Amino acid sequence: MVPLLLALLVRAHADEPGTCPDDASADTGVITANLACATACDGCCAEDGTCLDGTADDACGIAETCQDCTSSGDSCQSGTCQSVAWTSFSYHDDDELDVRSIEGAARARSDALRFIYGTPALPTEEPTTVETNVESPLPDLAALDRVDRLTMDLSDGFTSVAYVFHPAASNGKLMIFHQGHSTTYAADGGVETIGFFLERGWDVAAMCMPLYGECTGPYTSHGEMYSARFDGYSYLKFFLQPVAEVVNYGQDVLGASEVDMIGISGGGWTTTMAAALDPRIRVSIPVAGSLPIYLRTDPRDLGDAEQYGYEFYQIVGYPDLYVLGAIGPDRRQLQVLNRYDTCCFAGTLYQDYEADVAAGVETVAPGGFSVFLDQSHVSHEISLFALRAAIVHVVDGDGVTLVDDLGPAYGAFGLRGTWQNGSDDGSFGGHHQESSVEGATATWTYTGEPGEYRVSTTWAPDPNLGSAVPYSVTGDSRVDVTVDQTAAPVGWADATAHWQDLAVAAATSWGVLTVSVVVPEAASVRADAVRFERICTACTWYADADGDGFGDPGATRVACAAEDGWVDAAGDCDDGRSDVHPGAVDTPDDGLDQDCDGSDATGPHDSGQETAGDSAKDERPGPEDPDRGCGCASTSSVGGMAGVLGALALAASRRGKRAWTASRGAPGPG
Repeated sequence: MVPLLLALLVRAHADEPGTCPDDASADTGVITANLACATACDGCCAEDGTCLDGTADDACGIAETCQDCTSSGDSCQSGTCQSVAWTSFSYHDDDELDVRSIEGAARARSDALRFIYGTPALPTEEPTTVETNVESPLPDLAALDRVDRLTMDLSDGFTSVAYVFHPAASNGKLMIFHQGHSTTYAADGGVETIGFFLERGWDVAAMCMPLYGECTGPYTSHGEMYSARFDGYSYLKFFLQPVAEVVNYGQDVLGASEVDMIGISGGGWTTTMAAALDPRIRVSIPVAGSLPIYLRTDPRDLGDAEQYGYEFYQIVGYPDLYVLGAIGPDRRQLQVLNRYDTCCFAGTLYQDYEADVAAGVETVAPGGFSVFLDQSHVSHEISLFALRAAIVHVVDGDGVTLVDDLGPAYGAFGLRGTWQNGSDDGSFGGHHQESSVEGATATWTYTGEPGEYRVSTTWAPDPNLGSAVPYSVTGDSRVDVTVDQTAAPVGWADATAHWQDLAVAAATSWGVLTVSVVVPEAASVRADAVRFERICTACTWYADADGDGFGDPGATRVACAAEDGWVDAAGDCDDGRSDVHPGAVDTPDDGLDQDCDGSDATGPHDSGQETAGDSAKDERPGPEDPDRGCGCASTSSVGGMAGVLGALALAASRRGKRAWTASRGAPGPG
């Protein structure tokens, strides 16, 4: 069936008029994914045939004036969007999650490993040759101590090479950067990404795909690799074994305390695959790397053979790969997609699966999955905006989420009334929204864990803006703040912007915080970025008026620390009497329910029953009692699930040296 499908696709491409080559598609495999259009258009095609910049032109994506072909799944032909003329992937439907339990995750990972390697275990090899202090393939990198070159001699004539960039001051962590379909690590934001992590202390291992750069083999394309047959294992081995060897080297030789991975394009696909197979990869960040096959209605999204090879994706579909890459204590996957990508996976199709995958992760095990939509540029790259706004906070686990006017296309940032898109070097990401229409409103919404948050905002000052701009922060209560946008934010600065605090400890018991700014009379307002920093994970506390150690379940507050008169155990049925609480002595037939079990004791007093002098606190419900509070002082545990996940890691490889923790990692962009 696959050859028939490929023949149909090739024929359809041959019939397309006026193709303009997609420069990012360098592979000469089974199919070259070209986009048919009148001119090379990096934004979207207007009805008059002109090309509009999707980040600067407000009309982009509005059907009456301009059609964004990338988000509709059509191709750009003669300035308009038309349906593509090739058969979709009806032979494989991966729009449903199959991994729905920890047992299912273990089985899917084992099956995937067996298909790729012929055994349900990761490779135990390390690089064949290590050359130290070699010449850097990227000159002029700052914060660099030295560069080592790793050579991995694989089977069947394949060789893979990786360069390890060592920082001047190390944090003890290893970041694998996978370039994908490029002959140089500098392309597509590679040099900026490597430099970004070097400056923050990571050792960075730069890698390439088979048949690109110094990664060589006896074939001319990935399509030829797919068509070849290997004894006892899949062609996918040559994509993934080098990553496993670098992880082995990072743990056993470098002694890395953790291993993270980021990749662009084909490197993003490799990041997705490697993280799904190897639980030792803590945070994975695939950039412009994949979409589920059922969403690939644009020829540009087809990719090379490894992206859609029928046999493997019958075992594990893409949504399940995302789940496998995200589950595990302290693990997280942040998928970055460029809305106006000139190569592949552009648009907002991720909205169809993000929530389902995130919910699937929460159902199966600790971990986290989210998508960051980068709308700051019109290109195929890892942008500095994405690195600063989202990626670094997920990798650091610092509890920071930035919501910008160029943030995700739905939910997190919204406008009501008339606003104009503006640009300024002082704005976050170089862009902001501006309005002088009284009553126009901008809203930033954070969705994450219950807790207390430091909430801050930034703007590019201008003397024509309002000097008394009203902001509100709404969580469990509302805080109103007035800021002067004629001057720079007053407060503090980090690597991304100057910030002014709106609230230093905004509490949310349901994990949602909302920030709004309303344009006042006779004033102009700029709406830019809002920063949410979790300063603690909050618990529910119960009022304990009688001091017996148990609180009134109807009188609660959410806070990070206990205060006098509040406890973390509920269940007191009379908070005005200290002799009434769970575990107290219930005197028979006195008309009172002293132990709060719902009824008065009857019959003669049991001589073996607890006396009134016993400590009530010793009888408070245990951690599994549904009436107990969240127990802030104790460390949360995932119990047997952590053991199962740890066993998966050990079964997958003889190495399992990175300690599995029982605490959940900090959330990234939500």
